[in-house]
Amino acid sequence: MLWSSAEKQTVELLTARSMVLYSILHDIPDFYVEIKLTSWVPLVSRALPSDTLKIWKKGSNIRCDFSIKDLHNTTWKRGRLSHLLRTFPDHPGQVVLLDHDARTAQDVSKFIMHPSKEAIDTSLEMLY
Repeated sequence: MLWSSAEKQTVELLTARSMVLYSILHDIPDFYVEIKLTSWVPLVSRALPSDTLKIWKKGSNIRCDFSIKDLHNTTWKRGRLSHLLRTFPDHPGQVVLLDHDARTAQDVSKFIMHPSKEAIDTSLEMLY
Protein backbone atom coordinates (compact mmCIF):
# COMPACT_ATOMS: atom_id res chain seq x y z
CA MET A 1 0.00 0.00 0.00
CA LEU A 2 2.77 2.42 0.95
CA TRP A 3 4.71 1.54 -2.20
CA SER A 4 1.61 2.13 -4.38
CA SER A 5 1.18 5.59 -2.90
CA ALA A 6 4.84 6.43 -3.49
CA GLU A 7 4.60 5.05 -7.04
CA LYS A 8 1.54 7.21 -7.76
CA GLN A 9 3.32 10.32 -6.44
CA THR A 10 6.37 9.51 -8.58
CA VAL A 11 4.28 9.13 -11.73
CA GLU A 12 2.47 12.42 -11.05
CA LEU A 13 5.77 14.21 -10.42
CA LEU A 14 7.39 12.78 -13.56
CA THR A 15 4.37 13.73 -15.66
CA ALA A 16 4.39 17.30 -14.33
CA ARG A 17 8.14 17.66 -14.89
CA SER A 18 7.81 16.16 -18.35
CA MET A 19 5.39 18.93 -19.32
CA VAL A 20 7.85 21.57 -18.06
CA LEU A 21 10.69 19.85 -19.93
CA TYR A 22 8.59 19.80 -23.10
CA SER A 23 8.01 23.55 -23.01
CA ILE A 24 11.71 24.25 -22.35
CA LEU A 25 12.93 21.91 -25.09
CA HIS A 26 10.38 23.22 -27.56
CA ASP A 27 11.74 26.78 -27.15
CA ILE A 28 15.43 25.85 -27.56
CA PRO A 29 16.76 25.83 -31.15
CA ASP A 30 17.62 22.44 -32.67
CA PHE A 31 21.27 21.41 -32.30
CA TYR A 32 23.89 18.68 -32.62
CA VAL A 33 26.92 18.34 -30.34
CA GLU A 34 29.70 15.79 -29.78
CA ILE A 35 31.27 15.36 -26.36
CA LYS A 36 34.49 13.35 -26.12
CA LEU A 37 35.02 11.64 -22.76
CA THR A 38 38.67 10.82 -22.08
CA SER A 39 41.21 11.01 -19.29
CA TRP A 40 44.85 11.99 -19.54
CA VAL A 41 45.75 10.63 -16.07
CA PRO A 42 47.81 7.45 -16.72
CA LEU A 43 46.23 4.96 -14.28
CA VAL A 44 42.78 6.49 -14.49
CA SER A 45 42.71 6.30 -18.28
CA ARG A 46 43.12 2.51 -18.12
CA ALA A 47 40.25 2.07 -15.65
CA LEU A 48 37.81 4.60 -17.05
CA PRO A 49 36.40 4.24 -20.55
CA SER A 50 36.68 6.77 -23.30
CA ASP A 51 33.71 7.47 -25.50
CA THR A 52 32.13 10.08 -27.73
CA LEU A 53 28.58 11.15 -26.95
CA LYS A 54 26.65 12.44 -29.94
CA ILE A 55 23.58 14.43 -28.97
CA TRP A 56 20.84 15.68 -31.28
CA LYS A 57 17.94 17.89 -30.28
CA LYS A 58 15.05 18.30 -32.70
CA GLY A 59 11.76 19.86 -31.67
CA SER A 60 11.17 18.67 -28.14
CA ASN A 61 13.00 15.36 -28.63
CA ILE A 62 16.58 14.39 -27.77
CA ARG A 63 18.74 11.55 -29.08
CA CYS A 64 22.04 10.56 -27.46
CA ASP A 65 24.34 8.02 -29.15
CA PHE A 66 27.16 6.30 -27.28
CA SER A 67 29.19 3.08 -27.43
CA ILE A 68 29.70 1.83 -23.85
CA LYS A 69 27.36 -1.07 -23.11
CA ASP A 70 28.62 -2.78 -20.00
CA LEU A 71 31.60 -3.56 -17.79
CA HIS A 72 32.58 -7.23 -17.90
CA ASN A 73 35.39 -8.18 -15.47
CA THR A 74 37.87 -5.39 -16.22
CA THR A 75 37.00 -4.67 -19.83
CA TRP A 76 34.35 -2.41 -21.25
CA LYS A 77 31.88 -3.97 -23.66
CA ARG A 78 31.11 -1.71 -26.57
CA GLY A 79 28.26 -1.46 -29.00
CA ARG A 80 26.14 1.07 -30.83
CA LEU A 81 23.47 2.40 -28.45
CA SER A 82 21.05 5.33 -28.43
CA HIS A 83 18.79 6.86 -25.81
CA LEU A 84 15.75 8.67 -27.16
CA LEU A 85 13.81 11.12 -25.01
CA ARG A 86 10.43 11.90 -26.51
CA THR A 87 8.27 14.45 -24.71
CA PHE A 88 4.72 15.80 -24.82
CA PRO A 89 2.31 16.08 -26.50
CA ASP A 90 2.89 12.97 -28.63
CA HIS A 91 4.74 10.83 -26.06
CA PRO A 92 4.50 11.81 -22.39
CA GLY A 93 8.12 11.56 -21.26
CA GLN A 94 8.96 8.40 -23.18
CA VAL A 95 12.55 7.14 -22.85
CA VAL A 96 13.64 4.46 -25.32
CA LEU A 97 16.95 2.56 -25.39
CA LEU A 98 17.98 1.41 -28.88
CA ASP A 99 20.63 -1.28 -29.35
CA HIS A 100 21.63 -0.94 -32.99
CA ASP A 101 23.78 -4.10 -32.98
CA ALA A 102 21.05 -6.34 -31.53
CA ARG A 103 18.38 -4.37 -33.42
CA THR A 104 16.23 -4.02 -30.31
CA ALA A 105 14.27 -1.19 -28.70
CA GLN A 106 13.35 -1.09 -25.03
CA ASP A 107 10.87 1.43 -23.62
CA VAL A 108 12.61 2.32 -20.36
CA SER A 109 9.83 4.69 -19.31
CA LYS A 110 7.51 1.71 -18.83
CA PHE A 111 9.83 0.40 -16.11
CA ILE A 112 9.87 3.82 -14.44
CA MET A 113 6.13 4.48 -14.66
CA HIS A 114 4.93 0.91 -14.00
CA PRO A 115 7.66 -1.14 -12.30
CA SER A 116 7.30 -4.90 -12.10
CA LYS A 117 7.04 -6.71 -8.76
CA GLU A 118 10.63 -7.89 -9.20
CA ALA A 119 11.85 -4.33 -9.75
CA ILE A 120 10.02 -3.17 -6.63
CA ASP A 121 11.48 -6.05 -4.59
CA THR A 122 14.98 -5.23 -5.87
CA SER A 123 14.51 -1.55 -4.97
CA LEU A 124 13.34 -2.44 -1.47
CA GLU A 125 16.26 -4.85 -0.97
CA MET A 126 18.69 -2.08 -1.91
CA LEU A 127 17.22 0.11 0.84
CA TYR A 128 18.02 -2.42 3.57
